[in-house]
Amino acid sequence: MLDQKTKVRAAVRVRDALAEMKWQRYKQLQARLDKFTGQFADLGNETKKFGISVQRNWLAAAKTGFDRIFRLLNDISYTAGQTREMAGSLDVNVPSLRFITDELEQISNDLGEPEYDNNNNTISVTTDPVNLEGFYLGPFSIRLELDKLPEIYNGQRCCRIVALEPHPAATDDCVTHPHVSNEQLCEGDGTTAIRNALENGRLCDFFSMVTNILNTYNPDSPYVSLDDWDGLPCYDCGYVMGEGNAYFCQYCEHDYCEECSTICISCDETVCLGCVQKCSSCDEYVCPHCVLECSECGRLCCSGCIEDGICLECKQEMEAQNEEDTEEQTCCQPAETKAQAGTQDGQAGPAVQPDRLGQAAVFQGQEG
Repeated sequence: MLDQKTKVRAAVRVRDALAEMKWQRYKQLQARLDKFTGQFADLGNETKKFGISVQRNWLAAAKTGFDRIFRLLNDISYTAGQTREMAGSLDVNVPSLRFITDELEQISNDLGEPEYDNNNNTISVTTDPVNLEGFYLGPFSIRLELDKLPEIYNGQRCCRIVALEPHPAATDDCVTHPHVSNEQLCEGDGTTAIRNALENGRLCDFFSMVTNILNTYNPDSPYVSLDDWDGLPCYDCGYVMGEGNAYFCQYCEHDYCEECSTICISCDETVCLGCVQKCSSCDEYVCPHCVLECSECGRLCCSGCIEDGICLECKQEMEAQNEEDTEEQTCCQPAETKAQAGTQDGQAGPAVQPDRLGQAAVFQGQEG
């Protein structure tokens, strides 16, 4: 509970931050007015060029000039709206210390006792545990950082949403609430109302609006949908799976979706695509436990494509080589060896001719 001294010290720091915030609004207004004036000067120059093109019948130049003028008119309209909004907020006066002290009292009555951190210059309120559609997200600490309050016109965030009992989304540890990422709240349609509350020093309204956002689920713009909150993310592609649709790989010990996992052809175990091997013969998937390496070529195979430590391709090559060696040996044998081989095989050898076959006999004592 804040004692009176601490409460006054916190109120002074809030008032100083709001005074600096108003000074920053003046600076932002000056910057936007300068931009607005520059755009009008550009419009005047383009208007002169456009007029010359029309007078001289330069149709192409006139078309280009018209396009530039049209873009400038849109830019001027947008800048005018921003400048008008900024100028309207300058009418807000810096609230008194009494007003800010009363706001701190109102926070105590409506939301619970606020806390003031003098070292970090923050005022914080702790919410009740948040339950969204049956999902327990735990309590949150809403921390208004007073030093960053004047910088909200430069895009700086001045509020942190800290999960005190984090139950983050399964797909992203930084998302502790469907509308909170990295301790930053997506304010959605409440952005303008929240800023107005801060500009006017209505601290109780600010904390109340942020609390309401934390207790509300907008399915159209969550960082992570509640439908995917408790699912298991695929370790490879990040797809959120129901617990019954996840596949566990025992080799890397991660969960995978159906698209990022497969079945080993040898043992039917589930393996992720990062751990599995492919059989070089049949192209089927094999787990690291069942894959076998050919002792001849080193290729990886499944059990059905390897025999006696040798893959089917190497076996075919060895058999073909043995047949070639047998044929070469047969062709290189001597003729007698071939004849003997033929006789031994039950085949008749070459016929033996009598001496002087084909010569006429000559008898002594006879002539002619």
